[in-house]
Amino acid sequence: MALLDKYNQVCANNKGSRISISISDNSTVIIGSQKFFSANGVYNISGMEIYTKPGDNNTYMFAVAEPRAINLPRQLYN
Repeated sequence: MALLDKYNQVCANNKGSRISISISDNSTVIIGSQKFFSANGVYNISGMEIYTKPGDNNTYMFAVAEPRAINLPRQLYN
């Protein structure tokens, strides 16, 4: 997954922002990490498993937090 600018280009200078993943359905289970950090605008989402029942209709929500909002050291996002 990548963070895109308004021209649909990958924000390669984006370092350290965080994406959080959540699901609106209580019967669905996420195992593993639900927060991932960017490197050059790209998020490597790994180590996460999603379990749900066949036929369930789920909504997945992705929220991005900027580096300053999560108090990362300055060198990670300059």
